Amino acid sequence: MSTLVVQQRDHWLGLVDMEDADKVRILDSPISQTGLFGDATVGGAQQPSVAQSQVEEARHTLPRRPAVPLTPSPLAVTPQARRQGRPPKAAQPVRPPPQLGPQHRASHRQAAQSVSDASPGGKNEYGSRTQVCLLPYSMPPSGGRFVCYVHRPPSGVAQPAALQTSASEAPCASAQEAATLRVEWACNPGGQDLERSWAAAQSLSKKPLNSFKTQQSWSTMTSQVSKTVLRLQAEDVQTLKEGINFKKNPEDGKCYIIYKVKDKLRACRNQCKHQGGLFIKDMEDMDGSTVRCTKHYWKLNVATMEYVNPPDSFMQDELEAVLSDTDGSLELVELSPPDPWTAEPREAQELQAGEITLTYITHACMELKAGNKTMMFDPWLTGPAFARGWWLVHEPPSDAMDRLSQADLIYISHMHSDHLSYPTLRRLSKKRPDIPIYVGNTSRPVFWYLEKSGVNLTNIKVVPFGVWQNVDDHLRFMILMDGVHPEMDTCLIVEYKGHMILNTVDCTRPNNGRLPHGVDVMMSDFAGGASGFPMTFHGGKYTESWKADFIKNERKKLLNYKTQLVKSLQPKIYCPFAGYFTEAHPSDRYIKETNIKNSPADLNESVRKSCPNTLTWTPLPGSVLDLALALNDTSKRSAITEPPSGTKIYKDSWDFDLYVDELNASITAEVFKYKSWIQYYYNWAGFKGYNLVIRVIETDDDFKPRCGGYDYLVDFLDLSFPDTRPERDHAYEEIKNRVGVMRHVVLNGLLWDDLYIGFNNRMSRDPDVYHHKFWNHFQTELPLSGPDWDHFLQTASETDAPDESSNACVLS
Repeated sequence: MSTLVVQQRDHWLGLVDMEDADKVRILDSPISQTGLFGDATVGGAQQPSVAQSQVEEARHTLPRRPAVPLTPSPLAVTPQARRQGRPPKAAQPVRPPPQLGPQHRASHRQAAQSVSDASPGGKNEYGSRTQVCLLPYSMPPSGGRFVCYVHRPPSGVAQPAALQTSASEAPCASAQEAATLRVEWACNPGGQDLERSWAAAQSLSKKPLNSFKTQQSWSTMTSQVSKTVLRLQAEDVQTLKEGINFKKNPEDGKCYIIYKVKDKLRACRNQCKHQGGLFIKDMEDMDGSTVRCTKHYWKLNVATMEYVNPPDSFMQDELEAVLSDTDGSLELVELSPPDPWTAEPREAQELQAGEITLTYITHACMELKAGNKTMMFDPWLTGPAFARGWWLVHEPPSDAMDRLSQADLIYISHMHSDHLSYPTLRRLSKKRPDIPIYVGNTSRPVFWYLEKSGVNLTNIKVVPFGVWQNVDDHLRFMILMDGVHPEMDTCLIVEYKGHMILNTVDCTRPNNGRLPHGVDVMMSDFAGGASGFPMTFHGGKYTESWKADFIKNERKKLLNYKTQLVKSLQPKIYCPFAGYFTEAHPSDRYIKETNIKNSPADLNESVRKSCPNTLTWTPLPGSVLDLALALNDTSKRSAITEPPSGTKIYKDSWDFDLYVDELNASITAEVFKYKSWIQYYYNWAGFKGYNLVIRVIETDDDFKPRCGGYDYLVDFLDLSFPDTRPERDHAYEEIKNRVGVMRHVVLNGLLWDDLYIGFNNRMSRDPDVYHHKFWNHFQTELPLSGPDWDHFLQTASETDAPDESSNACVLS
C-alpha cells in the first residue's frame, strides 16, 4: 500500500509545475489517512502570495525593459542533440541583436575581457562575483552609443553620475568604458566609494588592452567545480549489498543509486533524465542491475548507465565513487556543471583548406593552427623526463623550438615532466620569456617548481575549469579537470568556428567521463607503461613470468578501453599520441625489455573495426592533418601530409651524460655530510600517523648498495628513525633508490615521481599492499616550498658533526 501511495504521489506531482525541492518535501512526507499528501500541503496556499512579494522586490533590482511579444524559447534542444551532449541549436531570440561585423565582436570581447581583469574582483553586496551578476551591454552596429545595463541599486543607495540618466542603463563612449562601468558597479555598487571607483574605471579604460596580465572570459560562465554530494561512513559502506543500493543524503534529501559488483562501485543520482522522476527497483529485472522510473516507466541499467527503455535514448550522468583507503569511507563526487562546453554554443561554419591544421611534433606535443593563431600543446622537445627514466622516441622537427617560441599560446596539461619539460622551457625562456602559457587551476599548481627551477617565464596564466577562454573572434578553448586526479591532471577542448578538438592527454577519467560527442578531432594517450609497477618490484609473486602476464593483460585492457571510449564518443578523426617515450639509458635496459607498450597502429586498427566512419591518424614528426580536407574529402587520402622523404623520425642519441651528470652533482652536496638530514627532510615532508615502516637504501645505477650511501629506517607512525624495525605489527617496504636521483629529489624538494615513475628505484613490500596514502603524499602533496637547507646547515654545523666515513659502504 505504501508503495502505491508513493507512486501516486510521484505521478500527480509530475503533472504540476513545482520546484524539485518542494516535490521532495511532499513526496517524503509521512503517509496519512487525511489524504494522498497528508499534512505536507499545509501552508501551500500561502506560497503564491510569498512568490508575488518576491517578484515585487525583484522589480526594484532588475532593469526595466520595453515589453516584447512572446516568442519560443531561445534554446531548442533536440532529443538527439541532448543524447549526444551537443550544444543546443539557437532558435529565434526574443530581441535580435544588431548585426555586428567581426571587428565589433572582437572589440566587444576584448574590451570586456581586459577591463574585467583590471577590476578589483571583489564580491558585491549580493555575494556574487563580477562576471556572474552583470547584464550585457549593447553594441552599436555603426556609430551610436554603447549602453551599459546594470542592476538597479537598492533603495537609498546613491548612483554615480554616469548612471543617473536612467534607472537601468548608462550611455558610454566606448565598449571599454561600458565594460569598465559594469565591472566597477558589480564590485562596489553604490555610494561615494562607487564615485571613486567610477573615476578609477575611467582611467583604467584608457589603458591599452595588452596591459593586463591575467585574461579571463568576459562571459557569465562560472568555474567548474568538483563537489561531494554524498558521503558514507565505513560502516555504511560495509552494508552495501551486491547489485543496486538506494541511498539518501539526510542533509538535503537528495537520492542516489550505488551499484556494487565485487569490489567495483558505480553511482548516479536517483533521477530520471526524461522528466526527473525517481527510480525504484524494477520487478521485471532478472540480473539485479535495472531500475524503473515511477513517472513513465523508463528503465536504466545501472551497471552500464544506459537507458534500456526506451533504448538508444540517454546515458545517465555518472558520479565518481571515491573509496578512502584510510578510513574506509565512500564519497560520491560530481563535476558542476557537468558539460560546460555547451554554454554559449556556436554553429559549425564551413572551413577552407589550411584553415585548421594539426602538426605532430613529438610525444604529447602538437601544434594547432587555427586561422591566424598558433597553439602548442605540452612541449617536450629535449632532455629526459622523470629524472633520467624517460627519453623521447621521436626526433622533433628541426624547427620545433622556433615553432614553439613563435606560438601565440601554449597549453600545458599537468606537472609531469613529459608534459612540463623544464629542459625545453629553459631554452624557450631564452628566446621568449613572456610567451602566454595556460594551465588549469589545479590544487597542486602546475608551475609550483618554477621559481626553484631558475627558468624565467613571466606570463603563466592559471584559468578556471570549464570556462571558455576567448583567443580571438573565432578561436576559444576550455580546460577540464580529471575525475580521478583533479588535484593535478587536466584535458582540453579547443573550438574554432564551431569545430571542436578534444585532447584528453593523460587523464584517467577526463571530466568524470562526460565528454562531447561527435567532435571533429579527438586525441588521447595510448601506450601504458607509465608506472614503476610491476617492473621495479621483486620478491614474492613478482617473477618474470608474472610480470609479463600482468603487463600483457594491462596493455590489452587499456587498448580496449581506448577503443570503447572512441566508439562511445564517435569523433570524426582520432589520433593516439602522448605515449612516445622509451627507457633509452643503457642502465634501464631491463625496464625497456620488460615494459612492453601498446602500439598506436594496433590501437588505430582496433578503432577502425569498431568505428568504421572514424578517420584514424598515426602521426610521425612533422606530419600534418588538414581538418577541412578531412571533413570534405570522403576518401580522406589528401587530409594527411606525411613528413618529406629522408626526414629523421626516430632518435638515436640523447646526451645522456649531460643530464645524468646534472643529477649526480647532488651527491656531493654539503647537506649529505650530516646524517641528521634524514630527520630534517622527513619532518619537512610532513607525513606521519600511518603504520608503515620503510627502509631506504642508496644505490648505484645497478641498484647495488653504494659505498658512502645511506641505509636508514623511517617509522611513519610516530615519524621516528629507529635502528631496527619495531616489534609491533606494521607494514614494511624496502626501497632502493639510485643515489643521484634520490639526493637530487631531496635537495630540491621534488616529488617522488622521479623515483617511482622514472624507474629509478626497486621495491619489495610486506605485506604486498599498495599504500596509497603514503605514495599519494610523496607524489602530490609535499610542501610547495622546498626544505630550507641553509637553515639546516646552520644548525647541523653546531649539533651534528660531519660524517667522515665516506668510504663505508653503508651508513646507518
